[in-house]
Amino acid sequence: MVDLLATVARGRVRVVTGPWSADEGALVVDADRLTDVVVEMFPFPIPRVPGQRPSVRLLNGTGDPGLDAPAREAVLRAGVELAVVGNYRNDGVIQTRVIHRDPTDEAAAEALAAAIGGGVLFDQYLSPVTDLTVVIGADFVPRAGASRG
Repeated sequence: MVDLLATVARGRVRVVTGPWSADEGALVVDADRLTDVVVEMFPFPIPRVPGQRPSVRLLNGTGDPGLDAPAREAVLRAGVELAVVGNYRNDGVIQTRVIHRDPTDEAAAEALAAAIGGGVLFDQYLSPVTDLTVVIGADFVPRAGASRG
């Protein structure tokens, strides 16, 4: 227990202002700010109902570790279940893409691609570990204010 507390105490501590404001005596939640806070606090949220949202494998194809956090945040903002994070087999990927292996996942792939700024590919031989695979390419543009590194 002492080791656990010592580890927690060495961690980064930050006080965050709540994502709400008072309006005529009632608290009003800023939904966008709430999403920002949740994504930052829980980089790998555990879904309440597994399988309810598409599962995603996120792979960095650029070799730039500074894109890991902004890419993770962009994918989570799209409302998917982030299951696996890693690096692509090479770091020369130019275009960000969302790959699906099941034709029934095409709409989810298109929605995710639109949210993160990428293209969609179908690959029937893609690993079945997750519903979708995102490969971040050199064209990926982090959202303004996203954390880097």
